[in-house]
Amino acid sequence: MFRYNQVRKEKQFMKINNITKIYHNKYNIIEAISDITLEFNLCGLISILGPSGSGKTTLLNIISGKDKNYTGEIIDNNNIEIIEQEFMLFESLSVFDNLTLVASTNKVIHILKEFQMLNYKDKIVKQLSNGQKKRVQIMRSLLVEPDILLCDEPTAALDYENSQFVLEMLSVISQKKCVIMVTHEVALAEMYSTRIIKIDKGKIQEDKLVKETTPLHTQLHSHSRKSFMEHVKFVLRNIKSRWMLSLLSLFVLFVSVIGVYASLNMYSTVEETSKNDLTNYYGKNIIALTPHQKKVDSKDFWTHFDNITYQDINKILSEIPEIQAYTCGIDRANYAYIAGEKESPYQKIFEEKNDDGLYYTWMPIVPYVILNRQDSQDTGRVYQLKEGANLNVSYGKQCQKKDEAMLSYQTALYYAKIYGYDDVEKLLNQEISFYQTIDNGIIIDSPYRLKVTGILTESNRYEYQIFTANGVFDNLQSEVFNVPIEKWVYDYVDFMVDPQSSIGEVIEKINTIYQGKQSNFDRKAYGEISSFDLRLAGAVSPNTLPEIDVISLVKVSLIVIIMTIVIYAIIESFFLTRRKKENDILKRYQYNVIIVTCVKNFIFLLMIGLIFVIFGRYICEAINSIVNVIFRSYNTKNTIVILDYMSLTASLGICFTLIFIEEVIFNGISTRKHN
Repeated sequence: MFRYNQVRKEKQFMKINNITKIYHNKYNIIEAISDITLEFNLCGLISILGPSGSGKTTLLNIISGKDKNYTGEIIDNNNIEIIEQEFMLFESLSVFDNLTLVASTNKVIHILKEFQMLNYKDKIVKQLSNGQKKRVQIMRSLLVEPDILLCDEPTAALDYENSQFVLEMLSVISQKKCVIMVTHEVALAEMYSTRIIKIDKGKIQEDKLVKETTPLHTQLHSHSRKSFMEHVKFVLRNIKSRWMLSLLSLFVLFVSVIGVYASLNMYSTVEETSKNDLTNYYGKNIIALTPHQKKVDSKDFWTHFDNITYQDINKILSEIPEIQAYTCGIDRANYAYIAGEKESPYQKIFEEKNDDGLYYTWMPIVPYVILNRQDSQDTGRVYQLKEGANLNVSYGKQCQKKDEAMLSYQTALYYAKIYGYDDVEKLLNQEISFYQTIDNGIIIDSPYRLKVTGILTESNRYEYQIFTANGVFDNLQSEVFNVPIEKWVYDYVDFMVDPQSSIGEVIEKINTIYQGKQSNFDRKAYGEISSFDLRLAGAVSPNTLPEIDVISLVKVSLIVIIMTIVIYAIIESFFLTRRKKENDILKRYQYNVIIVTCVKNFIFLLMIGLIFVIFGRYICEAINSIVNVIFRSYNTKNTIVILDYMSLTASLGICFTLIFIEEVIFNGISTRKHN
């Protein structure tokens, strides 16, 4: 049979004086305990008997300190351990892990041998019989070295053989400490008890000594608070023992982190992208040659420009890296001047006298082109890319060859409609046609044909834009009008600038290089130049705007976060009873539930952080694919979420806080629900 040894000194007894406990219900007042006074020596097995509802368990809860709402006093009850009727064990942990929760390995091995349970050391508690679970409860209670051991129906749910075994254990234990037991087993109580107290209707009916005991002197032991490493070890054991639930919780938390990460990351990247897209959309990145005297009659408008040569443009392009593309135009009078005596098929189409009696030739409005042969009102504008410039391509690739072109997204929508395509991507590698126009709506019969290699993310609300490689359109114009490019003199030039650059600084640089008398370079003011086609201003529907509404994006991310939190809450709601029981165990043995919660969440989030570090690029690609599907009508492509460790750190911190708050709430709910 097992032995139980413990050094005793100093302490001698516990006493309860005039204890009264009153319950108030809806209809009346119930006196569960009525003015009870008892004294207990610190050894012996004391049985409290009585019918159901007599106040036995209430008295036990008051002695243990679980119930503090009573009148009277208790002297020296600081070191009491209680064995509840319910199996207060971590069912998913092994016997060994349940015991090392409160004691060192050596002590656990020793008591396992004493209780003949060493062979069950690695057995999961939920696989044990009720009798074996009760032994584990008793062993754990003894390992904390209490002076008084309280037992609430220790033989409940046990057969006679196991009941007898448990009482024999308690009898041996009572030789060295005080064991107070509430039970219905009268026969067994009379067989093993040294003292029997009978209680009924909250009052002592009988208190008799069955066997003499020698009072012992003991030292009060207190449960010391557990160290941080003991908290960590417990959490790791708990995670390992519930690996399936842990994986599910990890997955839900992982989705939450992705939701927060996408929200933070997309907010910053989309905010920047949206800013750039809007700059393109409203033409705020266009720097145009602008007359000093802006408010003039349209017929005299061009006379207020300084001329700018092909060489001037190249100098500006070479010295200012922020410029991405350019387009330039020419006045009809200048065309007649630079053509000189050279023969051009379009030079002498019409001659008309103006108000001053001067003759001029109708000429091409360079670089405006007609997009649709059947409708000369649908005009586009050709921009030539600067060498080395890269625009934001959503579909396809950058144009490089002389027979290639890129389209702004709005232009691609227009051509897709003309050609009967339901998707702009079908334009890739297809030839598009556009036509040169001369003044008064006359269209040149021979179209320009270029193969579409890419479609941009951006659009300009005021014009359809076509992009060619550097010099491609210049050469096309020279071939058609039989004028060497070096001799062209332009009346207006527009430079397209990188929207991320400082537009004001770029303007200053251009004006430093080119100093005109009647005009200078400034931001393009579309509303002030009547010759530009403004019909597109009201034609762009919101879904074709190449920016993602940041608010909508955050809403989607918040929906993901809320859904995962709800799922997490649903999972946790199934385990409220278990949570209450396990939290009670942890608190009893000086574990801090808050620290346990923090450690568990920190470990999960640390694992998620490592997953992001290893597989972050692929995770971002997956998020981008999902976002591109959700926001397909907004024309997104591969630039929404990027791997950013600052956003990741912030996301982990936010999720840690959210889940921590949620678990604290559930801890409170479980405590309130079961009190």
